[in-house]
Order: sequence, then C-alpha cells, then structure tokens
Amino acid sequence: MKILVLSDTFPPESAGGADVVAWRLAHRQARMGHSVTVVTSTADRAREGLREEDGLPVHRVFSRYPERFRNYLTPANPFVLGKLRALLPGIAADVVHAHNVHTHLSFQSLQLAAQGGRPVILHAHDYFLFCCTKFICADGQVAYTHKPFDCVPCQRARYNPLRNRGIRGVVQEHVTRIIGISQALATVLAHNGYPGVIPVHNGVDLDEYAPPDPAAVAAFRAGHGLGDRPVVLLAARLSGSKGAGQLVEAMAQVPGDAVAVLLGNNPAYQEKLTKQAAQLGIEERLRFLGWLNPPAVKLAYHASDLVAAPSTYPDPFNLTLIEGMACGKPVIGSAFGAASEIITDGETGYVVNPLDTTALAQAIRSLLEDPTRQHTFAAAGHARVQEHFTLQQQANRVLEIYEEVRDQSRVAFTRRTQ
Repeated sequence: MKILVLSDTFPPESAGGADVVAWRLAHRQARMGHSVTVVTSTADRAREGLREEDGLPVHRVFSRYPERFRNYLTPANPFVLGKLRALLPGIAADVVHAHNVHTHLSFQSLQLAAQGGRPVILHAHDYFLFCCTKFICADGQVAYTHKPFDCVPCQRARYNPLRNRGIRGVVQEHVTRIIGISQALATVLAHNGYPGVIPVHNGVDLDEYAPPDPAAVAAFRAGHGLGDRPVVLLAARLSGSKGAGQLVEAMAQVPGDAVAVLLGNNPAYQEKLTKQAAQLGIEERLRFLGWLNPPAVKLAYHASDLVAAPSTYPDPFNLTLIEGMACGKPVIGSAFGAASEIITDGETGYVVNPLDTTALAQAIRSLLEDPTRQHTFAAAGHARVQEHFTLQQQANRVLEIYEEVRDQSRVAFTRRTQ
C-alpha cells in the first residue's frame, strides 16, 4: 500500500510525542513492506525539499512564523499552501494519514491531499480540533464540552472566533476517518462535535527498550550524580501541565534521599521549580537533565526506580507510561485523561489525582519503600505493554482502518464520477 503521511513536524527535527508516534508508525509500516512518503515542514530554509531520512522519502516545506498568529493560520496557512498544492497531487498514495497539522501544514492541507478521491485519515493526538491549547479549562474532566467564551480569557488578543468553524468545515468535508490515541480523547472529541472517533492506542517496540548493558546504566547514574539513590523520573516536557510542580511538592513529602530526575528544556520554568524546591528544602534532590537524545532517554528510564507522569490536564495519552513499563518500571499516572486506560491501578502502578500531592507522595513512597511491590508492578507492567501496547499492534490496527476506508472511498468516488 502507498501511504502519504502529513505531519507538521517530524523527527529528527522535532521530538514531541505526536511526532515520535508518526515517525515510529511510518517506519514500522515501511518495514512491513508498504511505501511510505512523508510531507512535513522545516524552520530551516536550507533543509527545504526532498531528502531520504532514515530510509524514508521526506518532503520538507519551509514554514516559520510567530506563534501568536497560529490561531489565524491553523485553518489555512498561505505560506505553505502554494507549495503543497504543487507537491501533493504528484505523490502517489492509496491513503493519506495526517497527524498534527494545526501549526504549519494547516487543515487546508487535508483538502489538497484528498483530491482525486484519496481517503484521508486524521490522527488526533490532542485537543487542537476544538481547543487552542491543552484543554486546561477541562479541570481534569474527560467528558467536558468546550465553551467558546472560555477561549477569550485564555487566548486574549490571539483569539480567533472563526478558527474552530474553519477546522470543522474542512474535516467534515474531506476527512474519511478520525483516529484518536485513547478512548478518553475520543470521548472528549465526541462531546465537542467530532463523533465516531476510532480509539487506537499508541505502541512501543519492546526490543528497543530492552535492558542495556548494566555498565552503561551505572555510568549514566554516576555521570548525573545519582549514585545508589532512588530515582523518580519525569520524562516529559518541563511544564506545569505535565505535573512538574506537583512532583516537586510531592517529593518534599517523601522521606529519605530519593531524587527526582526531570527531562526537558525550559529555563524559565526550571528556575521556578528550583525556587519551589529551595523553599521546600529539597533543592539538592532535583536533577535537571535537559533534552536527551533517544538512547540517553532509554538509559534514564532504566536508571530510574519508577516513572511518574502526574499531568494536571486531561493528558490524552502519555507515552512515558508505556515506555516506562516497557523498560520494566512501575509507573504513576494522572487521574486526568487516559492514564487509567494504560495503567492497571494497584497492579502495574498507580493512578492518582495530581492535585492531591499527598496522595502522589504516598504512591511514590509505597513503591520506593517496598522493593517486592516495585518488582511485581514492574513485571506486570511489562507484560501489559506486551499484551496491549506494542507498535506492531498499533500498526496492524491502523492498516485495518486503511483497508476499510480505501474500499469505501473507491466506491464513493466511482458514484460521484458516474
């Protein structure tokens, strides 16, 4: 099958969760014998054009503009549409698989990709179909309906009252199916004008997360001053929405010398967390490692004792939970969003309300202070990933959807042209 992938950004230029999912899925499909072509953007004019990247043909179109204009360019970005109008019809494809297109390629790219009757699959990774941010106003509720007047105080001068209408018009007219990365996300989208979303969980390749050389793990720990101390890992963007502040507050309630290791690069927020830790008297128990390359991230997982993902918004699917379980680590996830679909509470980890930092601290203590429980949860988590969250399972389900829409689209297109 010939597959055309659309994604605003794509590794190695980016490392966001949606980009990683798109990259993993495209490469797995190529390994399965399918022809995969990627169209994405670049902020570097020198990288514009067609290149083979990691074995895939990748077309990059230049797009760079101040983020404050995104709400106006999300429906249609005039800076790239001319290039896409010339490029997309010339790429042979049985199906178009679009990931995030809300910043650079824009939703108008879906209309261009659908020309000729090609079925278009939109893979929703977040709430941007109806929300300008991370749906923080949901306050953790899953079945929450967006109210436009909430956007005004959130976006202020950036608010575009026509944004959502423009997106919905393109999606309703040109998208054949919408995939959501969790049932939680599918439920929210249904409450906000997008019914019938097909939940397909993200997956990981267990072989890629197999235990590395113990010497490499020991060197990683030594290199970051961790020694033999218990390590709680937060392997996500360094931000309030990912629960970094909640983790710091919880660590102050965890006795002993356990260390919180935080990945990501956000100097302003890191300074805020450092001040918070100093006020709590635990500044020495934080380690900020910045952005790490994929091999180093895997070492960070294996060097940890547990992985925490206490997102304070309804996180639609936190990849670090399945990656942590793939590495044989117990995990702690947020009661907001899809963590309860990933974690079997009390068996592979814990699901807690991240706003209750005492409960978060208790979950951390129960694992760090009980090696037997830690080992039992870790083994159960690895088995759960193997049963429900492998990359191959994700790829197989997506291909089933391709086959369904391709057959239906052919029939519909034939009827329209008769």
